[in-house]
Amino acid sequence: MRAGNHDTTGDPVVDHFVRWVAAPGATTCTMPDLADDAWERALVSVRAHRLQGLLDQRARQAPDRFDPVRRDAIRRERALAHAVTLRVDATMADATGVLARHGIEPIVLKGAGHASLLYDTPGLRPYVDLDLLIHPRDFPAAVDRLLAAGCVRRAGGASPAWERHHTKSVTLRHPSGCAIDVHRTIIGGPYGVRIDPDELFRQRRRCVVAGVDTHVLGLEHMALHVCISALLADATPKLIALRDVVQMASRRDLDSASLAHTARRWMLTSVVRDAVRIAHLTLGVEIPRWVDTALPAHRTSLRESVARWSYGGVSHRWRRQTVCATLFVPGLRAKVVHLRRAVTAGSSAA
Repeated sequence: MRAGNHDTTGDPVVDHFVRWVAAPGATTCTMPDLADDAWERALVSVRAHRLQGLLDQRARQAPDRFDPVRRDAIRRERALAHAVTLRVDATMADATGVLARHGIEPIVLKGAGHASLLYDTPGLRPYVDLDLLIHPRDFPAAVDRLLAAGCVRRAGGASPAWERHHTKSVTLRHPSGCAIDVHRTIIGGPYGVRIDPDELFRQRRRCVVAGVDTHVLGLEHMALHVCISALLADATPKLIALRDVVQMASRRDLDSASLAHTARRWMLTSVVRDAVRIAHLTLGVEIPRWVDTALPAHRTSLRESVARWSYGGVSHRWRRQTVCATLFVPGLRAKVVHLRRAVTAGSSAA
C-alpha cells in the first residue's frame, strides 16, 4: 500500500474530496468544488470508506460550503449509518451476554472499540459488523454457544481441525441480521503466529463500549491492531482505517517506546512504521516525531520481507499467508501438521 492509492473512483476531484473528509482538522487537504454528478459519486465513495460521520462533522464545521440540498443528503447518510451502528451495538450486547453466561469474556475489536476510544464522539466512526476476539482455548466453545443462541454459520468454512487451531476468524450471522466475526487472532498468516494471545488477554482493558461493559485491547496492542488493519487486512484499506491510525498516533497516553518494543518482538516494526507514515501522508497530516525516534528505519530481514509479501496483492492471499505462516510455526512436526491441515482446510478457511 502506498500513500495516495485510494484514487479509485476515476475522478481526481472526487478522490480529493473524500480524502479531505477523512482528514483531521490539521491537514493540507482542502475541499474541492463538486458538480452535481460528482457529488453523487462522492457520496457513494464516502459510504464505501465509512466516512458518513466525518462528512457530517465537516458540514457542521463549514455549513456555508454545502447548500441545503447537500446538507440534507449528508444528514440522511449519517442517520442511515447510525441506524446500522445501533443494530451492531444491540448485537454486541446480546452476543457478549451469551458468552459471559458461559464464562467467556471476549475482547471487542475494531469498529465499536475504535469508535468509543479513538474519537471524541463515537458517531464519527460508523461500523457495520461486530468483531469479537476470543482466547484460542475458548474459541470452539464460543462459536458453539453463539450458534446455540441462534446465530448461523456462513456457508462453507474450514475443516474442524483448521478452525480449532489455525483460523483467523469465523463469520456468523446473528438473528438481528448483523455479521459477527469471531476471531481467534487479530490477524491471520505469519503475524498471527507471532502474536501472543495470552499477552493480549493479560493486558486487555475493561471499559464501556456503546453502553456495554466489556473488554478492549490494551492501548499498545490496540495501536498495533490499528496499524495491522490499515496496512495488511485489505489490499486497499478504507480511509476510515487510515484515520484510525492518525487518531491513535496522536494520543498523548500512547507509550511509543513500549509500542516499539512489542512491535520488535512480534516482527511488526516495519508494519507500524509504514502504516503511520502512509496514513499521515495520505491524509495530509504531519507525521509524529516519535515515529522516527521509536521506529527508526532498518534493514528488513528476509523473514520479515517474506511475511510482508504474503499479505500483498488481491488473489491467492490466503494461500500465500498459510504457506509463509508455516515458516514461523515452531518445530518441524508442528510445521508438517500445519501444512497438512491447510491442505484440507480450503481457501474458505481464511
